[in-house]
Amino acid sequence: MTITTCDSCAAGISNADWTHLDASCCCNTAANNGHCEDCEAERMHASISAMLEHYGWLTHLGEADEPGYFECAVCSDIQCGGGQRFESAYAEDEVA
Repeated sequence: MTITTCDSCAAGISNADWTHLDASCCCNTAANNGHCEDCEAERMHASISAMLEHYGWLTHLGEADEPGYFECAVCSDIQCGGGQRFESAYAEDEVA
C-alpha cells in the first residue's frame, strides 16, 4: 500500500526526527521542567506514533505528484501540492 505524507512527516519517518512538533508546544519551558500533561505536541506525537505502528515498516518512494490538496496519511494535516510517497510493508487489506 502506498501512502502520501507531508514533507515534515517524511523527514520524521526517514530520520526519526520529530522536532517539528515542538512548534505546537507552548508548555515546555525551564519553569515547567518539561511538557505538561495536556501538551498538544505530546498528543500529536502519540497520534503519529500510533499511525506509524499501524502502517508498519515504510519505504520512501520519492516525491509525490499530488495536484491540489491532500491529507497527510500520518499527521492528518491538509497540504497543498507536493508531498512524499511511502510504501507500507503491509498490503492494503492487512491495514484495517
